[in-house]
Amino acid sequence: MGCVSLADFDIPIGAAVFDEPTPTDTVTTLQEDAQLEVHFCPQENCSQLFMDFLGNDEKHCALYELNKPELIEFLNRENVQLVVDQDSEEDVIAMKNVVIDTGGGLMHNKFCVAGDRVFTGSMNPTVNDITKNNNNIVLLRSAEIAALYETEFQELWNHSRNRKSERNSFLIDGTPVSIYFCPEDDCAAKIISEIEKAQREIYFMTFSFTHDGITDAVLSRFEQNVTVKGVFETRQITEYEPYELFLSKGMDVRKDGNKNTMHHKLWIVDSLCVITGSMNPTKNGDERNDENLLIICDKDIAAQYLEEFWRVYNEAIAAAQTDDDKS
Repeated sequence: MGCVSLADFDIPIGAAVFDEPTPTDTVTTLQEDAQLEVHFCPQENCSQLFMDFLGNDEKHCALYELNKPELIEFLNRENVQLVVDQDSEEDVIAMKNVVIDTGGGLMHNKFCVAGDRVFTGSMNPTVNDITKNNNNIVLLRSAEIAALYETEFQELWNHSRNRKSERNSFLIDGTPVSIYFCPEDDCAAKIISEIEKAQREIYFMTFSFTHDGITDAVLSRFEQNVTVKGVFETRQITEYEPYELFLSKGMDVRKDGNKNTMHHKLWIVDSLCVITGSMNPTKNGDERNDENLLIICDKDIAAQYLEEFWRVYNEAIAAAQTDDDKS
């Protein structure tokens, strides 16, 4: 995927944008050369993207999981300051400059800051997430946004969680980009707000989906003739997921076809607004875990995510047909 200048974004008249900013949600206009790229694993070389991103700047990463040997070696060699969740402590025990997060809930982020650049999305730098699982990566270049992530990193590095962000909303040549950190920024409410704006369609791909409020928001828009299509990670479907409920209502939802894991946490609203990041739409993701969430409203960025959606969706259809043929 190529680099897209955020200054070139074009928001159609009448498109869903931010709610009126509050004093704690000030819109900040960024420099004209701010940039954004999106990439998808495993079809791209996400390991190389990760290493190329870090470059020569001072580097800080907050990663839920890390077990790919060459990346562990790389991060150690580059003296990267690293916060990892206690679930991954054994994998990084030989590394230097590591803080193990033992706070309530998971430290579930997948982001790095290097100078004025940010690496984030759904991908953990693990063997499976890079080479087998469906994931997305967002690369941002903006001093202001990098500073926001750096503040979050320093909180985690110093064992100080959940201070509410002073600013979340960025206006880049008329294009809205929102960045939130959970649980302090009420991330589920932000997802619900975007879903409620849907006028035509809601497409989603979710690894784990158990949040009642988000479920209700999707149902409400579907009842107002908004098209809903979704792909659930097959192995996560339980009675707590709305898969069967959505099917019973007539929604076009599928079990994923990846023999490993469909790891996206992704919503696309009206082919314009993309919601992504580390947060699964679950109560823990919203209220207990440390997470980050991005909302980007741009038709060209959305088109790239739609291409990934249709690839995963069609793979789900093919897998279901294969299963039917075997039965």
